[in-house]
Amino acid sequence: VSPAVLFKNESTIAKKPPTITDDQHTLASNDNSAIVTLPKRLRLLLEQLFFTIPKQILLEIPLSYLLKRLVGNGKLWRSGLRAAWGNSSLVTENDVKRFSWPSIGKGWEKGLVNFALAMASCKDSEVELLKRAVSHPNVSLFIVHGTKDNVVPISNSRRLVKVCGGEDVVPLIEMPGLGHDPFEENVELFVSLVKEEIEKT
Repeated sequence: VSPAVLFKNESTIAKKPPTITDDQHTLASNDNSAIVTLPKRLRLLLEQLFFTIPKQILLEIPLSYLLKRLVGNGKLWRSGLRAAWGNSSLVTENDVKRFSWPSIGKGWEKGLVNFALAMASCKDSEVELLKRAVSHPNVSLFIVHGTKDNVVPISNSRRLVKVCGGEDVVPLIEMPGLGHDPFEENVELFVSLVKEEIEKT
């Protein structure tokens, strides 16, 4: 639904890193002229000192704090939902409370931060991954998107469908007048359209 699978420069796909064995770690310069072999314990210590600890201090802790403050903020959700939905007048106080609910849980922000960091550091193209996924015979995919989505424009899904082989491969269900959350803006219509598409497969 309203997939945020965005297009980026394919040239940014990274090369595969050197093979790492259980008892050593190989570091190579860009021209592979210098090879250094480190004991496993030393490698783990260096990773803690120069990667894991700085990442926690500089990224994970501040982001977790910020997310906790933002998600529990009803005013933020009220304005955000009104901007995201196709018809802002449909947003109710119950909707605002529902989106604030994660703030009463414990540890949810860590998962979200880890997911965001993993996506930011991933060099593989999401579009290519999606194309490979739908090429398998046991995989069916269709996209549902509101035509008034101001978060991820429907033009992105139209382009995504073309790249994946057209609507015969990945059908696109457009919901006129709805925004980024069509499954909440018009629950009955959304469920009806999804059921109809599933029955086709």
